[in-house]
Amino acid sequence: MKHRVLPGDTLEGIADRYGLFTLELRQANDLWTRSLQTGETLTIPVRRPQQNPAAKS
Repeated sequence: MKHRVLPGDTLEGIADRYGLFTLELRQANDLWTRSLQTGETLTIPVRRPQQNPAAKS
């Protein structure tokens, strides 16, 4: 999944929007500063649902 940075977007806001921790977003995009550029495209890591092996039918 991708996200194009809009004016006013922050790492914290984008992470919240996608249900991520800021660190996950930074690691997925090799970002080690809080600075974002308008128009830049970020990769949004997709969390896979956890499977409960005991719930098999």
